[in-house]
Amino acid sequence: MKKITISKTIILVFVCLVCCHLCWGQDTTTAKWKPCTPKNAFGLDLGIGLMDKSYLNENLVTYDIGMRYLHHFTPYIGMDFIKFNSKFSLKNQIPDYAWNNIMIDYFSCNVQWMLGVRGNTPAFFKCMSGYAASRVGFGFVFESKKYPYFYDYNDEFSKYYPVGEVTSLSVGYCLETEIGLNITKELFIGYSLNGQFERKYASPDVIISHTFRIGVNIK
Repeated sequence: MKKITISKTIILVFVCLVCCHLCWGQDTTTAKWKPCTPKNAFGLDLGIGLMDKSYLNENLVTYDIGMRYLHHFTPYIGMDFIKFNSKFSLKNQIPDYAWNNIMIDYFSCNVQWMLGVRGNTPAFFKCMSGYAASRVGFGFVFESKKYPYFYDYNDEFSKYYPVGEVTSLSVGYCLETEIGLNITKELFIGYSLNGQFERKYASPDVIISHTFRIGVNIK
C-alpha cells in the first residue's frame, strides 16, 4: 500500500514538474516578444496611392495622413480602437465626361474613422514579422469642381455659360484591409485596399483606393 502511495506521489510530482516546465517555456516565449510588440501605442501613418473615381473615369493620385491608437491583447492579436484616415487628391486638370469632356480643376478630401483588428505573425528575424489588419467605419467625402464654362448645344446665340465652382459633401461607410511588414517595434510598411461607399446620384458609388503606407508607433 505504501509503495502504491509513493508511486502516485512520484507521478504527481513528475506531472507538476512537466507543467511548470511548459509554463516557463511559454513565459520565455512571451518575454521574447515583449521587446518587439508594443502593448499600447499611438501611431502616425503616411501614404501615397491611387484612387479610382468610377463616375469620373479617372485614377487620381492621393496622399494619405492617418492617426491611430493600437492596443495588443497578445503579441499576435491587437485592435485599432481609433483609426483616422485622411486622403487628399490635389487639384488636377481632368475631363468631366458628364459635362461634354470639359477640363476642370478637381480637388477631393476623404476623412474616415474606423475600428478594426490586427494580427501579427511570429518574428522570423529579430523583430521583423508580418501583419494583417481589417477595419470598418464611416467616412466623409468632400469634392470641389471648378468649371471654366458649360457648352449648351440648344442655344444658337450664346453657347458658353460660366459655371464656377461646384462642391459636394457625402457620408458613407468604409472598409479597409491592410497587409505589411513590421520592420521594428516602432516602424512598419504595408499596402492597404480601401473602399468608401457614397451616394452621389441615384445609385451608391464606391471609391476604391490602393495605398502604399509607412507607419510609426509612438508610445
